[in-house]
Amino acid sequence: MSMTTIRFKLFVSLLVSMFPILAVSAVGPDACTRCGPGYTISPQSLDFGIQTIGTQSPSKAISVRSVGSLPLKISKIAEVGAGFTQINNCPGTLPKNQFCTIHVIFAPTKVKMYSGKIKMITNAGTAIVPLTGTGVAQ
Repeated sequence: MSMTTIRFKLFVSLLVSMFPILAVSAVGPDACTRCGPGYTISPQSLDFGIQTIGTQSPSKAISVRSVGSLPLKISKIAEVGAGFTQINNCPGTLPKNQFCTIHVIFAPTKVKMYSGKIKMITNAGTAIVPLTGTGVAQ
């Protein structure tokens, strides 16, 4: 291995550790073969539209895919904000090229606009998926 290769690898490691979001946006499904863990998440946001208070929306899915050369370690997935609930089938460690799903439900209790987020903390950085919905009277 040449000195140039070693310097390049150290530079990339330093960039990823300083800016973990680069690992997410720079990693395509097959673009990275030796860069460590990474993920794709889709969709980038969820809008539940109008929902009658006291009822719940159908579930909407967020797909998470592990990309990169190392498994994706998921330390936490949580919903932040009133009115939203999530349940997921994501394991603590998601092997390369494997998927898991986060299901989100919107259940407003008041007439108002709601906003929240799904927050996923991993060894490749933190993902935020914004959530919106509006509670309306019957």
